[in-house]
Amino acid sequence: MARAKPFGVARNGFNVYSRNLTKSLDDVGIRFRLTFAPTNDATLFFIEAQTESDPAAVSKFWKDDIPTIIPQVRDFIAGIEPFTKEHVGESLENLIHENAWPMGKVMNTLRLFLVGKSVGPGVAEMMALMGKPEVLRR
Repeated sequence: MARAKPFGVARNGFNVYSRNLTKSLDDVGIRFRLTFAPTNDATLFFIEAQTESDPAAVSKFWKDDIPTIIPQVRDFIAGIEPFTKEHVGESLENLIHENAWPMGKVMNTLRLFLVGKSVGPGVAEMMALMGKPEVLRR
């Protein structure tokens, strides 16, 4: 099967292929259109990893026991198979509930690692779109 052509410019070894973009649009629908308006620089997460995070979001979410929780979540993510939106979302929710962690703080902190902001499509949608290697790298 021929590879789809990259959508946008490849940077840092990360390409987004047109079939992935089409799938992501189907998956996240209106949330995608509202979150990634042309003036929203968060759109860049499709092309390259953000090198800085929103300072206000960092101070809001990176506190209490979150610095000890996130490495555990990362290790858990490494074992998720299949790496689909549905399975990733369900697996993360189960992990968070089983450990009685604060859902909002964990998910928003994951979003910060993924796109550098506390806004965007659902974490599971972004993770499935990026793929496990890129998620673990970020």
